[in-house]
Amino acid sequence: MHEVHEQYMTFIRNILFLFLSAFACPALVAQVKVAFFLAPTCTICRYYALEMRDLSADYASHEVEFIGYAVGPLLTDSVVASFREEYKIPFSVVLDDTMHRALNATVTPEVFVLRNDTVVYHGRIDDSFLRVGKRRAHVKNRELRSAIDSILQGRSVDVPFVPAVGCIIEK
Repeated sequence: MHEVHEQYMTFIRNILFLFLSAFACPALVAQVKVAFFLAPTCTICRYYALEMRDLSADYASHEVEFIGYAVGPLLTDSVVASFREEYKIPFSVVLDDTMHRALNATVTPEVFVLRNDTVVYHGRIDDSFLRVGKRRAHVKNRELRSAIDSILQGRSVDVPFVPAVGCIIEK
């Protein structure tokens, strides 16, 4: 029952967004949207779930909307809901079969930052991982945070793409 309610609420939010966009009510529409592609079974996604939770809290008072898209051939709504609950993710995480294709996401985790429904950044969240299985001791570059900050400050994103490190999305 909870899964059906969650799907219904996601549907209603999407319809509301389209309605508000169509009738030019900019105060109620997020200035920045962050699409977070993830796989609950991917170790790197589990690491970044905490970072994404923190980022959504950091930008809660700004016009930034986060949404998670869970990708994987064997995923179910209950697995996705359990992942969201385990990591206390405050934004919607939905089972995805189309959005990763539309945005051409190739790995999980991978993020896409949209402004006015145009992708202005996509790729990694930060440089925590050099490659699968190899983490840095200290994060040097926080590309997602930098992209969001640039948009909120009225600037263009300096680096629109940095390849993400993670688990390959099966298409």
